[in-house]
This record gives sequence, structure tokens and C-alpha cells, in this order.
Amino acid sequence: MTASNAKLKSYWQVNGEFGASLPMADRGLAYGDGLFETMRFQKGLCALADQHWARLLKGCERLSITLDKNRLLADLQSFLNNIQKQEPNLHGIVKLIVTRGAGGKGYLPPENSKTTLIWQWLPAAAPSTEAQNGVSLCVSDVRLAKQKLLAGLKHLNRLEYVLAADRAPAGQLPLLLDADEYVIETLSHNVFLVREGEVITPHLMHCGVEGVLKQFAQQKIVPSLNINMREACVSLNEIMAADEVFIGNSVRGFWPVTQLAANKKIVNWSIGNICRQFQKSHQLYLQSVHG
Repeated sequence: MTASNAKLKSYWQVNGEFGASLPMADRGLAYGDGLFETMRFQKGLCALADQHWARLLKGCERLSITLDKNRLLADLQSFLNNIQKQEPNLHGIVKLIVTRGAGGKGYLPPENSKTTLIWQWLPAAAPSTEAQNGVSLCVSDVRLAKQKLLAGLKHLNRLEYVLAADRAPAGQLPLLLDADEYVIETLSHNVFLVREGEVITPHLMHCGVEGVLKQFAQQKIVPSLNINMREACVSLNEIMAADEVFIGNSVRGFWPVTQLAANKKIVNWSIGNICRQFQKSHQLYLQSVHG
């Protein structure tokens, strides 16, 4: 791939060099030794930027990956300056991959490594009907392994999700459970269910990704709506008995769930009022950021 090709809609920058390639010895490629963030940009501004940086820095700290936030932001600005020559409106998706760099003896990380920063620009997703009409879920037969040291992080080891995506029926999003049969998330969304006006979202103590939209909902949306929201261990029976169910991530926003295939049963829901309130609050936030 070359950044000079005007027809390209995806662009890369590696360690400040626009259009560069990743060294073969990088530990991100060899071992999945790193983290990533996928961010929504418009007019050069990132929605939920504080939550993205906080999750990334927390992950780097837990994995002992050195990350200088000043270098990170300077590298991003350089990337956006290059992208703006190709995409003047700066409306799209930015993916950041942070790896430990190269070196070490096998799995053992090097004592001093230079962190690799990889930026990718992708065009904004085409308008879809899911936010308005809802989506169907099916329970995946792939179970997420429990690992407290990695729980919540958006790390590069995603093979369970690759398998779940490959095995899911067409037209349905896989709902992922852990080894104890508790609901965790979908492929790329956190899950929310409503019972008697209360929002419940699965605990992610042992696996799963703490989504930044979930954090935003906890910090901003729930207090503004005067709704109670809590984390809990959620069984399949509990989600099937919910009054409404919806999912969300930072790129797509909140999507209502209208159907779930589980335990040889199909449960249907109408699109609920609380999901619509979450959607409206998120849209108002995006308007305040992007104008």
C-alpha cells in the first residue's frame, strides 16, 4: 500500500513516517504484544477522546508498555495533517495500534524498548439502519477465556473474536459468553439490558473490553437522565427476561436489540424508551463536539 495513490481510502503512519510499513521483528506482529483504539473523527476532532486516552494509558500501564502521551498527541497531529491533504473534511475512523516495539528473548520483553505507534485512517462507515431498526443477536459457541490481568483491555490478542465472527450466521451478531456461561459482550459492543427501569451491564472482571461509550454512559448519560445503572454478572436467562436490550460502541453509538436466538428459543423485543434516550444523549454530545 502506498499513501501516494489518490484512490486509496486507507492510509497508514508508523512511528511518524507516513506510508511506512511495520518492521517484521515488531512484537505486536510476533506476539500480539500491544493495544489498540478505534476512534471516530470529524473535522479533525475525536469524540470521547478523554475516555480513549484513559483506557489506552491504563492498558499500557498494566502491560508495562512505555507510552509518552505528548509523543502520542504530536504523532497524531502529524498524521492528521497528512490525512487532511487527502481527506479535507477529516471525517472518518482513526485506528491506533500501540506495540511494545521489537526485541527481547522470545516472549520475554526487552528491558528497554521503543514503543511503536501505528495510525490507520479509514473512511467513515456508510449510513446504516441498525441504530433505527435494531439488530439480531445469536449466542456464539465460542467462549471467552477468563484472565483478570487482561480483562477490560483492548489488547491485540483477538483470536476468540475472529473465531466467533467466522462461525456466526449471516445477519446476526454473536453474543459472547465466558467459560461460566455469563454474558460478556458482542464482537465489538458492550451490552445493556433494562429491568424495571434500571440499566444493567455485564461485569467485565475476567474478560471482555471496557468500552469507552459504556464509560461515557456511566459518567454522563445516566446522571443526566436520572436513571440507575449498575454492573452485574448477567446470565442468559436474565438477558432473555429483560424489558429491553441494546448494545453500543464509540464508533457506531447505541443500537437496539430486537431479537436474540438462545437455548433453542427466540426472544423478541420492541425498541425501548431507554435505548432511545441513550441515543439522543449521545447524539447531543456528538453535536457539541463536532458542531
